[in-house]
Amino acid sequence: MSTARGLDQAAVERFRDQLLALKRDAAVAVETRLHGQGELRKDEAGLPRHADETDDDGAAETQRQADVVHLARKATQLDEIDAALARIATGDYGLCIDCDEPIDRRRLEAYPAALRCARCQQQAELHQSRLGRHGCPAQRSRKPPTRPRRPPMGALRELFTTWVGLLSLFVIVGAVAMGIFMNRWFAAQIAREDAQRLGDRR
Repeated sequence: MSTARGLDQAAVERFRDQLLALKRDAAVAVETRLHGQGELRKDEAGLPRHADETDDDGAAETQRQADVVHLARKATQLDEIDAALARIATGDYGLCIDCDEPIDRRRLEAYPAALRCARCQQQAELHQSRLGRHGCPAQRSRKPPTRPRRPPMGALRELFTTWVGLLSLFVIVGAVAMGIFMNRWFAAQIAREDAQRLGDRR
């Protein structure tokens, strides 16, 4: 394994161990957030259903957004850790991915998964902030999805009553139609028999 400029083999190995530990911690955090929904739901992956815990739709939506932000940060951190581990394998660890200059040792000590030097990181965050503030026209016009409200019990009861009434109406109409059909059929049968008896007499 080669080493990046300014880092000896022992330092790279130490950073590699720290990166693996960070990766395990981030994976555990994601697993806990996705599966931490109680004993009955431990086998199902997904965000906690806060709507089941409160009748306040606003509070449930706020907590759901917090879960999404938390998972997004952990996903970004895992991507950075994997990228740093890959750069260790190629001998580029410790070099800024933008300017190819060595990243300050103190910055790596604080966050071993750092991929940029402080100056390039500041420029990247500024660029990202501008994109988030202005965005593209499609992003600006897109409205966040709204959580559908649960229909009140009165509406459900009224809907059920209407459905039962329609079903009963269909049954009655079917029965009347069947009765008319049977009456006509019997009348036709009687007329046919009368015509046959009249023919026989002749």
